[in-house]
Amino acid sequence: MAACNMRPPWGLPQTPIMCFPMTDTQPLAKVSERWGFGMAPPKPATQHERAQACASFLDTIASLDLLPSNDGILDAASVVKGLFNQVVREDQWDWFTVARQLGYPSRRISEVIVREITSLRTAIKAEDKDGFLRARSQLHRLPLRRCLSVFLGRSKAVDEPAAGWIYILSNREFPDLLKIGMTTRTVEQRAHEINGAAGVAIPFGVRRCWRVTDPQKAEKLVADFLFNTGTLRESAPSGSCPIPRLPATERDWRGSPTAGWQGRTRPSPLRQ
Repeated sequence: MAACNMRPPWGLPQTPIMCFPMTDTQPLAKVSERWGFGMAPPKPATQHERAQACASFLDTIASLDLLPSNDGILDAASVVKGLFNQVVREDQWDWFTVARQLGYPSRRISEVIVREITSLRTAIKAEDKDGFLRARSQLHRLPLRRCLSVFLGRSKAVDEPAAGWIYILSNREFPDLLKIGMTTRTVEQRAHEINGAAGVAIPFGVRRCWRVTDPQKAEKLVADFLFNTGTLRESAPSGSCPIPRLPATERDWRGSPTAGWQGRTRPSPLRQ
């Protein structure tokens, strides 16, 4: 792997970053996996089970009466809790697929939903009506019902027309190589393009992504942040490195799509 001098499109000073040397005659690697991490589609039986659990849980929280504890109700609560836990932990092969099916709830909101589902399930199991009503009230204040309706296809996630994504893609074949960029389409579409062009044996999957209202401005802020803090550099020890927490201003970012850029990371003092 060689270092090449590429001037980022956002106008930062020219900085050496790592790239793959590719020629027109270089054969592409045979793809041994179809999906990047986080983007695998669930099996039909799994999807059916999840949909049934979502419908059942919606019925449960629609009731003002404490329903008798039974395995069906408790299992449905566990399945729904597991869906939101995937969004929080980002550790399953289909976690980003699940996030999309739920309408892309944030990690923070998903954490709160998981906690309240746990409280509700505990109250049902203990036949605690007061605890059930408290947890139910909290869940009604959260976007849980809207997420489950999107999952079931009963409604669609509403988004701003100019919104987009800042994405960080990685794969375990090159664990310290990140592809970072933005798109106004879906992250899945962008990852598919990148994997098709790279020809890697193990496709790039979502390492982290953020929904932003103006992707072009967001991309410039991310680039400034990463280069100015020295997060990207010419070389680094092999192995996975922590991904820095992005500035809190991400919710105010704005823009349009450009090509992704790639660089090697080094350990950063910033914490996630």
